[in-house]
Amino acid sequence: MRLAFEANGIVTLTSDFRTADGYVGAMKGVMLHIAPDLRLHDIAHDVPPQDVAHGAGTLATACRWFPRGSVHLAVVDPGVGTERAAVVVVGGEHVFVGPDNGLLIDAATATARAVQPERARESLRAWRIDEHQHLPPRRSSTFHGRDVFAPTAAALAAGLISPEEVGPTVELVELPSDPAPAPIGGHLGATIVRVDGFGNLVTNLSAWQLSAWSRGRAVVVRLPDGGTLPVAKTFGDVASGSPVALVGSEDRLEVAVRDGSAREVLGLRRGTRLQVEVDSRRNGGAG
Repeated sequence: MRLAFEANGIVTLTSDFRTADGYVGAMKGVMLHIAPDLRLHDIAHDVPPQDVAHGAGTLATACRWFPRGSVHLAVVDPGVGTERAAVVVVGGEHVFVGPDNGLLIDAATATARAVQPERARESLRAWRIDEHQHLPPRRSSTFHGRDVFAPTAAALAAGLISPEEVGPTVELVELPSDPAPAPIGGHLGATIVRVDGFGNLVTNLSAWQLSAWSRGRAVVVRLPDGGTLPVAKTFGDVASGSPVALVGSEDRLEVAVRDGSAREVLGLRRGTRLQVEVDSRRNGGAG
């Protein structure tokens, strides 16, 4: 089966390396040494250290907005140097390069969804990075970002190798899953899966799931302490400093505080379970 991927020379970078040290620069130097005309774009380098789930969410948020044919290099890799695989993943017409620890699969699925909406996850293909001519003969056991992922990403983005040439096919490792959004009794469950840099609490409940369940009825979000939040359209619908729920830019339900941090004000964190309920006061007593 011939892959639809055609490299466009763009490489994105996502990591937990920060920028105070030279690690990101080293990866860029390696890539430009292989292919000086590559276009390198940073997504984020302040992913919380070793937080694979946060890195996966960050990558998935941004990668689908890049042109087809882009290569996405991502390194959040607490298992570097262990038996975990280094992989190349094709999702849709994008390529992802990084550790096989769950970091890449959601982002690859997001790009695949644009091509095969009904079978996005099943359409992914992955190869273990074994050996190719652009890998250095000596490789650090603690910096695969520089010595394995960067040269592989550069060679793929420049069209010097194809994904199939890096090694044997593999089955991808997935992150431990959060409880899926589902109707439970008279409410819809949702789980906080990421806290962004503003302190907004992003859940795994998509806008279309919320809309299908609510059927046009007004809803509220019930917090673990029993309090409820209105589901508004914008931050401006509530007063400064007030908590609010809304559908954010990722098309997922979020809990936020206008001009503040929901993480700090509400004390909630990733993994917290929330409930979406019909607002009987605004629906004439409907329940």
